[in-house]
Amino acid sequence: MLRASEPCKFIFGIPSNRHSVVVDPDAVAMVRFSDGNPLHDVVRGPGGDGSSAVDLSGLTDGPIMASISVTDTAGNTAAGTGDTSTKDTTADASPTASVTINDGDGFINAGERSAVGFTIVGVDPDAVAMVRFSDGSMNAAIYTSSRMLFRLGTRNEAPQAVTKVNYAGVPAIAVFSSTFIGLVCCVINYVFPGKVFGLLLSSTWSIALLVYLVIAFSQLRLRHKLEAAGAEIPFKMWLFPWLTWFVIIIILSVLAYMFFSPAYSTHGMGHGIGYCCLVMALAFSLLSIPSHI
Repeated sequence: MLRASEPCKFIFGIPSNRHSVVVDPDAVAMVRFSDGNPLHDVVRGPGGDGSSAVDLSGLTDGPIMASISVTDTAGNTAAGTGDTSTKDTTADASPTASVTINDGDGFINAGERSAVGFTIVGVDPDAVAMVRFSDGSMNAAIYTSSRMLFRLGTRNEAPQAVTKVNYAGVPAIAVFSSTFIGLVCCVINYVFPGKVFGLLLSSTWSIALLVYLVIAFSQLRLRHKLEAAGAEIPFKMWLFPWLTWFVIIIILSVLAYMFFSPAYSTHGMGHGIGYCCLVMALAFSLLSIPSHI
């Protein structure tokens, strides 16, 4: 059988669906490959004994027939023994694979929800199919994220462009932006299946650590400003500033570990997130330390 990974290679002289060419020393061979359509035929030769490769990407999927004819120096011709193989470069031949939910009336009620039948057709005998059922929750996520983005824009915490609405009063730019991000996430999930959720968890915790790091540096700066202004601080941080510095060092160590550890890397993206957070953390550390510390 010829698979999708080998449509351009048809090797002679190798067992398992392959061919050997054996002719007399004074003869040459012509080999013809056909999928049943003469317009697609591929002819190779003249040649003698040995192995060779041929490009069969132009032949249609299905049975492939190889025939051989030989001619010696005296002009005598003869037909040799041919062979056959099957070209299969798709997971499902015509008709294409499809799935049907066996709900009858187009609805899944409470009595059917725990055992919903479905039918798969059009899958090749040597292939397997995966079926995914979805409730369309991404639509709800797009609605929620676009409204949040719009609200952030009205509070000057996001670009003002996201606050623009169309003639129907819909924040179109916010919706399109959220949809685009959702599509990008879908593509990432397709390219790196099963790894996006772990990446999101890693990035979420990285951002959370970065937020606490900013809080710690803010405490260093604002505490000294309040004390210099003579303001009364009703609740003071214990062991200030040493405990605050200890927390900062711990957070920076965790971010550095996430950057260098392979466990938090998803095809390089985890390292990218860790690198960004580490750079931002170091930037905050340089900009936020009081001048007299």
